[in-house]
Amino acid sequence: MERVKTGGAADRAGIKVGDIIRTLNGVLVRTKDNIMQYMAMFRPGQRISVGLGRNGDSLSVDVQLDTMELPFEQRDRVATRKPLFGAEIVSTGSTCTLKNVKRYGPCYHAGLQDGDLIVSVNGRPVTSRDDLTRTIEPLVPGAVAAVVADRRGTRITSDLVVGATHKK
Repeated sequence: MERVKTGGAADRAGIKVGDIIRTLNGVLVRTKDNIMQYMAMFRPGQRISVGLGRNGDSLSVDVQLDTMELPFEQRDRVATRKPLFGAEIVSTGSTCTLKNVKRYGPCYHAGLQDGDLIVSVNGRPVTSRDDLTRTIEPLVPGAVAAVVADRRGTRITSDLVVGATHKK
């Protein structure tokens, strides 16, 4: 780890600057991007096992996750809607369709796919891109949104971690 936020989830679990994160819940991670991609799959409050390398030794710690907080320099670069949702939103008539779902983005990790029609978010009906924006916009990065989608006539319910990706 290059930085550990004082009082944050990693600090409380005993993770230190210089530790090398090797696994998250048993899944091998190789890069910082891998860590962010896998972290997008977990919810705030969830406990995960983190495999570490420290001074040549291997150890495992349990971490209870906080709401995702981006460092100030990253928060300033977060684009408005597309990266927070991780897909293009196409509004036609009274439907809102996902297009170009980004691999390892929030929609991808929520199990949503190209062509899915968004029916509601957090219990609020979505019939246009504006509806979706009004529902997602007030949520902070790291918040979990309950999404109901229609995939070729089948209802899909999923939890989407908002703002899990950002511009570099």
